[in-house]
This record gives sequence, structure tokens and C-alpha cells, in this order.
Amino acid sequence: IKKNGATELYVGTCVEKDQNDSIIKTVEIKNGFVNRQILRKKVGKIYVTNYDMTYENLEKANGYDIYISDSDASFYYLSQMTEYKNGKEFNNWVLRLEESPYRVTTRINFIKGKKLSDSEQIAPKCMPNAEVDERTEFSKYGNSYYRDQFSMNDISPEEYTKTVECLKGEFKYFNYWKVE
Repeated sequence: IKKNGATELYVGTCVEKDQNDSIIKTVEIKNGFVNRQILRKKVGKIYVTNYDMTYENLEKANGYDIYISDSDASFYYLSQMTEYKNGKEFNNWVLRLEESPYRVTTRINFIKGKKLSDSEQIAPKCMPNAEVDERTEFSKYGNSYYRDQFSMNDISPEEYTKTVECLKGEFKYFNYWKVE
């Protein structure tokens, strides 16, 4: 990347703002190459950082990429997280929440750098009564199929709320925000 009219490679930070002057994208450039990228998404009235990644040789090195759900429930929530360390996938989980009927479904694909096979899956501590759910579905966040490994189906609103709140402590980066 070069500045208009310049001959040397660009070094610096570029930002993109929305109509309210809030920063929604930050890109750090070193010697003409993207060194770090940060993206923010507006969720209700707040902005949430949903991508913060450093790069080495144009490859993802360290950081995270999270997907925020559509507002199918009474709140937005982090539905998928992928964390990278030293250029490799380190943690990855998928979570789906439904409110009619109340249902929590999750799958942990990577934990501390280890890819988990179907047979190595463990239920989150917050979901001790979860059942193995072997339905195969198409992921709207990628082009691959995955199996929802653990589900709590038709649970009470109280148990649903308790489980979702507990997952904030168990799943790294997990959070949710009320729909306003």
C-alpha cells in the first residue's frame, strides 16, 4: 500500500468512521502491508469489536474473529468465536440460542490449540444436563457442515437464563446484549 503520489510503502494507521463519527474499522499498516485490523459492529446502541487480528506475512497470526447473532431472540449474542495464536486456530466454539421453545446448543471445535473430534467433545460445565445432538446442519457462517454436539431442549425460561449467564464465564469472549 502506498499513499497517493508517494513512492515509498505506507506506514501508519487508517480508520473508517460511520455517519456518527464512531470508528468502525482500524487498519495498521507497516511497510505497505496490513499488520493489524480491527472491525466493530453496531449492536443496538453500542459498538462491539467483532474482529481484532494481527497478521504476519499476510496470514492471521494472533487475535479473534467473532460472529454476532441476528436478533432472533430478545438479545444479540456471540454465536461463534475463533481465536488465533501464533498463526494457528487456538479456540473455536459455536453457540445457538433459541427462545421458542427455549433451547441452547453448542459445539467446541478447538480448545487450547487442539482440534476436537466428535468423540472428544465434552459438554460445557454450564450445560450438565445437555444431550448429544447429532443433527447435521448447514452453517450460515461458512461453507461447511458441522454437527451441533450438545443441546438443552425445551428448558424453562429460568434454566435458559441461568445457562446463558453461566456461559459468559465459561466461553471466552461470550457476551450478549438486549435488543432495544
